[in-house]
Amino acid sequence: MKKANTDLSVFKANLTQQQRKIANTVDNTYLNINDEAADRQGVDKVCREARQNAFPAVCVRPEQITRARKNLEGSNVKVATVIGFPRAKMSKSQAYMELGNIPVDEKVREAENAVSLGADELDAVINIPAAISENTDKIFDESYRILETVNTPVHQVPVKFIMETGILDHEQKENIADRIMLAKKSLEDKIGFEPSVTYKTSTGFIYEDGNPDKIFGATEQDVKFLIEKAKGAGIKVKASGGIKTPEQAQRMIELGVDRIGTSGGAGLVG
Repeated sequence: MKKANTDLSVFKANLTQQQRKIANTVDNTYLNINDEAADRQGVDKVCREARQNAFPAVCVRPEQITRARKNLEGSNVKVATVIGFPRAKMSKSQAYMELGNIPVDEKVREAENAVSLGADELDAVINIPAAISENTDKIFDESYRILETVNTPVHQVPVKFIMETGILDHEQKENIADRIMLAKKSLEDKIGFEPSVTYKTSTGFIYEDGNPDKIFGATEQDVKFLIEKAKGAGIKVKASGGIKTPEQAQRMIELGVDRIGTSGGAGLVG
C-alpha cells in the first residue's frame, strides 16, 4: 500500500508543471455499457491510469463502484459515480423529454445506495424536462434532497450537478444554477456546515438531432458563465464532454474549472 503512494509521488514529480496542473483536475471516466468483460476492462483501465497519474478521481457507473474501489486500494484516488444518468446516448429532442426525468425519491435512493457501496463523490443529472418547462421548484427540491441525503454527521459527499448546458438556453441555465445555489444555501443554514457543490456542464451522452457524431460537451462560453455564477457562492465547476487535447484542458483550467471529466485522462497528460 505504502509503495503505491510512493510510486505515484515519483511519477507525478516527473510531470511538467502544465501536465501536473491537468492531472490535478482529471476525473478519469468510464460510463459506457458494453458486455461484462469489456466493462471490467474499461473500469480497470481508467483506474490504472488514475493511479499512475495521481488523478483526483475516477467516475464509473454505480454497478462498478466496488470494482473501482478494489482497483484503487492504497491510493488517494476517489471513486465518483453517477445519479439519474442515461443508460445510452440520446438525441437532444429525446433529452428534452427524458434526461434526468426520474422521480426525486428514486434519485435519493440511488444516492443512498452509491454511498453505501463506497462512492466518495456523486455526479447527479438535473431534471432537464423540468428545466425546459421552467419548473424551478422541482429543480430546487431534487437538488436539496440529494444534498441532504449525503450530508449528514456520518458522511459529507461532494455532489456535482450535471446541467447539460449545451442544449439549454441562457435563461434555463440561469434557472438551474440559481436553484442549485439556493438548495446549497438552504441546506447549509439547516445543518450548520457547507455542502460541497459543483456545477458540471455535460453528460457527454447527448447528441444533435440527426447527427449522432455531434456530442454536446463543455464550451468556453458555458464554462465562463458557470464560473461567473459560482463566484462568491462556494460552488466549483467541472467541465465535461469533448475535452480531448492538453490544449483544451489547459484552457479550461485557465478559465477556473476545478475538475475536468474525460474518458481519456492519460492522453491529456501524456
